[in-house]
Amino acid sequence: MSTASPVKPAALQRELERQQRLLQAIQAPGNLRGLQGWVRGHLGWRGQGDGASAQRGLAAYVAHAGATAERALAAAYPTVQALVGDEAFALLARALWRRHPPAKGDLAWFGETLPGFIGEDEQLADVPYLCDVARLDWSLARAESAADQEADVASFHWLTDGDPADLLAVLSPCCELIQSPWPIVSVWQAHQPASQGGGDEAFAAARRALEDNVAQTAWIWRAGWKARACAVGEDEARFLRAAMEQASLAQALNEAGEGFDFARCLQAGLQQGWWLGVRCR
Repeated sequence: MSTASPVKPAALQRELERQQRLLQAIQAPGNLRGLQGWVRGHLGWRGQGDGASAQRGLAAYVAHAGATAERALAAAYPTVQALVGDEAFALLARALWRRHPPAKGDLAWFGETLPGFIGEDEQLADVPYLCDVARLDWSLARAESAADQEADVASFHWLTDGDPADLLAVLSPCCELIQSPWPIVSVWQAHQPASQGGGDEAFAAARRALEDNVAQTAWIWRAGWKARACAVGEDEARFLRAAMEQASLAQALNEAGEGFDFARCLQAGLQQGWWLGVRCR
């Protein structure tokens, strides 16, 4: 049986307040007001006077937070990092950490706000497609961490036996559509390894698409453990969006229009793992 004394509510509250002040100081370095006691106990500061030792201890926390932010962000945004360069990306990560510190215990979620943060940054206005490329990077990162779900292969018999007005095509929850006025899939593809379609030809294609102001709608899914993306046409995008919104198969086909090749989309989805099955409404 433990003999440790329980933490008193007042002491717990004081510790929470000190933790909050530390986070505020990390986000706005230089403000040590009210932190001296915490720093003495947790950073080993024994100095007096102007608190130079405490400032150095706090600086260590700030540096560690910045490095953590950069590593977490780089894992989720490899294309953005490649586009802006390592030095600028490190500054971007630290700025995001200060403006939007992690709100969840899982650091894999840090960076969720980066696309909006980029869109608001006037210094990045000369790379107008960067915000949407960041959206694509984030969607790919989320797809790779999504829970596995088994496809109900037997349910596809409803496609021949059921009324399309009563059927729902079930897509994997890791699938997502991103519509952009920029060729974001081409830009992303150019930064993939040569074994996965990247390289000089992909870079040339991306440059041409940017010069021609090509708009693309990205379709994101996961094949096995690897997230993937491709550009889809307007009719296919309308169909997939309707299916994601749980419209009936008849409604989704109507949204896609007469020129839509459902058989091709179905076959591709079955091969790539987009579809989980078909169910009745």
